[in-house]
Amino acid sequence: MLTIGQVARHLAITTRTIRHYHRIGLLPEPARDASGYRRYDASAVVELIRIKTLADSGVPLSRIPEVLGAVPHDFAEQVDEIDRRLTEQIRLLEQRRRRLRALRAGDRSYLSDQLSDYLEALRAHDISDATVTLERDSWLLWTTVAPEAVSSWLAQKLHALDDTRFVELYRTFDAAIHGDTAARDRLWEETSSRGAAAYRSADWEELASSHPVAVRLTRELFEQHYAPLGLPIEVTGFTAPTNADAAEAPTSVVQPPM
Repeated sequence: MLTIGQVARHLAITTRTIRHYHRIGLLPEPARDASGYRRYDASAVVELIRIKTLADSGVPLSRIPEVLGAVPHDFAEQVDEIDRRLTEQIRLLEQRRRRLRALRAGDRSYLSDQLSDYLEALRAHDISDATVTLERDSWLLWTTVAPEAVSSWLAQKLHALDDTRFVELYRTFDAAIHGDTAARDRLWEETSSRGAAAYRSADWEELASSHPVAVRLTRELFEQHYAPLGLPIEVTGFTAPTNADAAEAPTSVVQPPM
């Protein structure tokens, strides 16, 4: 006959775990000796070994009585079912592990490599982190709700970065939003001379009507960022000037997927 401490040491289990098994009815309470100590005989130890083996194998405690009482055929079926459940848990854990590792990549854990390269290109053109973050968040919204629109918009943006006039306008805008009054005046002059309509992309109206929630959320991001400028929201994110002066205008205005 063994005490609870002796059983725990031999089975590499804690006395707290054994008491828990007693408390939930998984392992019957053994008789106590004259001193009030639990005494475990061989059959109780064997039963505890079986319980521990199943628990260590991933069988939920609530299922252990059912598994222990099953006939051989049913036992095999239950073990197979538990194995399938554990396999699915392992798959989910591996998925989470991959996502956790992806976080090391920063923006690349949320966006495609092409979009991430675009954001890096903005940084290389000395665009501020705050404005790049706005671009990132806007792209993230649109890649989720309207992925079919992203590829064409991204192509426009990447093309625009080859235009020195666009890059200069972007830098002007970025400087203006961070308090440079001279840059703000230049930006006002540029947008006022062109007019808001000149900066709308050709497919904007159709996309705006198809994705009203995304439009509203993106406008909120823009308005929060651009409020100090006092500029109409319409001039802050539309590409490809369509008026007669397009040849003189930069090929794209500063902000992301609008």
